[in-house]
Amino acid sequence: MSSHTAAADDATNDAFEAFYRNSWICGIGLPLVAILCIVLLVVQRKSATTGSDISIINLQTSAKFPSLWLLGFRVVALTLFVTALIKQILDSTTSKYVFYTIWNFTAQILFFTLSIFHTVVLLRSSNPTHPTHAHGLTRRFLNVLFDVTFATAFVVVLVFWGIVYKPATTHLDWTTAIVHLANLVLFLIEFALNDHVTQLTSLPFAILWPTVYCSLTWVGYFTYLDGWWPYDAMDLAKPHAPFVWFGIILAHVIFFGLTLLLSHVKRTYLSKHEYAPVP
Repeated sequence: MSSHTAAADDATNDAFEAFYRNSWICGIGLPLVAILCIVLLVVQRKSATTGSDISIINLQTSAKFPSLWLLGFRVVALTLFVTALIKQILDSTTSKYVFYTIWNFTAQILFFTLSIFHTVVLLRSSNPTHPTHAHGLTRRFLNVLFDVTFATAFVVVLVFWGIVYKPATTHLDWTTAIVHLANLVLFLIEFALNDHVTQLTSLPFAILWPTVYCSLTWVGYFTYLDGWWPYDAMDLAKPHAPFVWFGIILAHVIFFGLTLLLSHVKRTYLSKHEYAPVP
């Protein structure tokens, strides 16, 4: 046997051992993370029903008429997002939904769509300054959805431009810029204009989101992905792959903390100016 063949066999064995070891690490770690999030959600639910949940912050000190300016901004942003997503899907030979970026981008589209619908319903109601209980529940859901996608947008920008992007091989066009950067800018504008602030109670959802993606991608590797990883850094045959998997989940926690800090600044500004933002 030649030295080249022996070296190749050693590399194959090392990769197999790393894959086996990392599969156990992720196979145990991911369910534990998911269980922790579910437990936190159950505890929050019980606290809310007993009236002891004091972590939810409501910025609306008084009801305001829905903003036509914010509605117009959301319509423009939604149109741009949908156009970019359709072009990416049409230009791709594989499903774009194997990529985490598109998961989050689609969730952002859902946020804008539901927010537009919510505002239109308020505008058409007989008393838009006094929304019903159903509107309050919708607003709460939108706040959670915004919390998750806002924090994730920071992670996507960091991971894409810091890890995934390779000048020599990464194809860039206007849709790439929208999906990996401009959407964060537009969400920052949305955050400045809307009445949402990051709720600490949304943290379990922000952690579950990437955990579910990692879990489905792992299952997909053995099934519908036919032994292919959407992101090379996720390859469990690489010794440090678990650091990437759980590091990305940790990054969501860190940037969720950043959005909490931004929300604190927003609350402080609004309290000083005695201004309640529009729904």
